[in-house]
Amino acid sequence: MKPRLIALEGIDYSGKSTLAPALTGELLNRRINAICTAEPSEGPFGQKIRAVLRGEAEGPGTERAFQAWFVRDRLWHINNLLCPAYASGIWAVLDPYWLSTIAYGMLVSTAEDFIELHREIIGRRMMYPDITIVLDLPVEEALLRAKARGVGPEYFEKPELLEKVRQNYLALAARGDMGRVAVIDASKSPVEVLAQTVRVLEAEGLL
Repeated sequence: MKPRLIALEGIDYSGKSTLAPALTGELLNRRINAICTAEPSEGPFGQKIRAVLRGEAEGPGTERAFQAWFVRDRLWHINNLLCPAYASGIWAVLDPYWLSTIAYGMLVSTAEDFIELHREIIGRRMMYPDITIVLDLPVEEALLRAKARGVGPEYFEKPELLEKVRQNYLALAARGDMGRVAVIDASKSPVEVLAQTVRVLEAEGLL
């Protein structure tokens, strides 16, 4: 079976980091060799991004320049992990991937601007997902989850920004030109969210 790239997207605390290992485990149970990986990566730009998100360092000055760091980190991720995995027949579950750059970038510019940014920085090296799963969750519930975990707000975690990002994700999912995109109700239990995801993959002929 051809290896697949499955991207998980959604606002913070929508459940991506819970679904990613669960879905990877489901694939392994089906005897599909798979890895779970995250962005920002452990590469040089990924480390810089994490420091900014935690409030430990300054960003590059503008939101577009900051999103360019994410794209440069993505190039590192593709070259150092995703391409080698694909060449070895290994599936990858990503938390998150390129739609996040576009959804957050739309806070300051157009989706087309950030699609073009990928072409400029990554070019033909870009690996597009076979399917993107958008975990849709009301912002109020996301913030309650954060509070329950005792997690303080990071760079983008303001209610008004998260709501805009949520709507950006839904708009991207509805466009019809972003590849296969499925929106899943992330307010359900982790077990049901995984079940919904598996049903989508099966319906799309990916499992």
